[in-house]
Amino acid sequence: MQILIVGAPVKIGVGILVLGAALPVTMQLMNGVFGASLAGSSRILLGGGAP
Repeated sequence: MQILIVGAPVKIGVGILVLGAALPVTMQLMNGVFGASLAGSSRILLGGGAP
């Protein structure tokens, strides 16, 4: 078998596994970033002032 026929699906599979492993960490990071920015902007909009 040619290496391109076997290598392409393996590369796709490895990429999907890496994305799946990185997704929980990325979600936690984005939750922290967006949570802090939304809390700060709502505090400013509601008249609480800047921290």
